Amino acid sequence: MTQLGLFFMLAACNRGIHTHTVQQVVDGVTVDRTYTVHEPPSWDVSSPLPLVFAFHGGGGQGEFFTEDLEESIQSGRFIGVYPDGIQNSWNMGREESTADDVAFTHLVLDDLAGTPGMDTENPVALGYSNGAGFIHMLAVQSDRFAAIAPMASQLLVDQEPQQGDAQVSVLQLHGTNDDVIPYEGGTAEMDHSFLAAEDSAASWAAHNGCDTTPTETPSGAYLRMEWLGCTSGTRVVHYRLEGVGHDIPWDVEGDTMGTLVDFLVQNRP
Repeated sequence: MTQLGLFFMLAACNRGIHTHTVQQVVDGVTVDRTYTVHEPPSWDVSSPLPLVFAFHGGGGQGEFFTEDLEESIQSGRFIGVYPDGIQNSWNMGREESTADDVAFTHLVLDDLAGTPGMDTENPVALGYSNGAGFIHMLAVQSDRFAAIAPMASQLLVDQEPQQGDAQVSVLQLHGTNDDVIPYEGGTAEMDHSFLAAEDSAASWAAHNGCDTTPTETPSGAYLRMEWLGCTSGTRVVHYRLEGVGHDIPWDVEGDTMGTLVDFLVQNRP
């Protein structure tokens, strides 16, 4: 290792950023799966903190979130967990990876269970693009997550939450000019068929027993939609990002990542 490489490795450790490995069987072969843990400064393990998972987009890596969430981590309210997809993607049925990524996420939770200072009950998750589509699927197929915040992706057709599935709080953000995963839904990358973004939020609202019609509130250049009255105590919010493409602006409610983290942490039981 070069002296410069050693410097960066030590700097990451000093900032409370660590890489962990778990093993999973994929297509009959045992493979190493990695994830990053991002700890806040002056972390007092006698006061357990909740876990905020972050799932990267296609072609990304979990460690990218160490920069995106650094400011929020400084608040000392949570620990970041950033898994890595095989071949830099999450399996939603048509991706190159055939891994069971819901099972992988459970492996990560089980790996961290019992770690002093970590509250592994009722974790929450955010995700971007392929990672956002995956956390919709994760919330439907798993009963371990309390809230999700998908950015630039919605529910797949025929994979909406059904009776008996967990009820979770949902905060969606999606640009109306998205040319990768269209706001109005339809067939997109990897031949996935998506609901329209607002229909996706409405599906979660119906599942959670919320009002059928959302309350609409201007939020700067964007439109905030919330389905109130959820019988399960959950919340469903959608931001229509007018004129935005397949990216996420920094200024939703003044601080996009801060807004997402606040929603997730506040909506844990």
